[in-house]
Amino acid sequence: MKKKILLIMFVFLFAVSNVVIAAESEYISRSFIVDKTVPNVPTLGGIPANWVNKDVTLTVLDIEDPVSNEVDRVEYSVKGDAKTHSGSEQFTISVTSEGENQITAKTVDKVGNISPEASGIVRIDKTNPSITLNGVEEGKTYYTS
Repeated sequence: MKKKILLIMFVFLFAVSNVVIAAESEYISRSFIVDKTVPNVPTLGGIPANWVNKDVTLTVLDIEDPVSNEVDRVEYSVKGDAKTHSGSEQFTISVTSEGENQITAKTVDKVGNISPEASGIVRIDKTNPSITLNGVEEGKTYYTS
């Protein structure tokens, strides 16, 4: 009979110690979001449709992450020159180089998901045209074609 009572006491003590551990572990719980969704493609606002003869200022808009709203940065480039803008606030890009300027931008969220790339071309020609005439002397009048 003594052996049975002793066995019951051991089981009871073990159960009590498990309850204490369970009560303490409830403070360790964490919540988290599984985010496998890519952020929105940013919008490049202000790209002229044709060639222009002045500098162009673009606005990068729609910098959003639909799942966590936690955008880390926008990676963008102008004519291959890579740059980074931190956060989700819209910002501007100045394009000043003559010629065709390829512009790209993509959004990166806090967990590393990367949006598809937005792109466009800004065409700038600030050089005045020039005309060269050969075979003509200043001050003379010519009557032939």
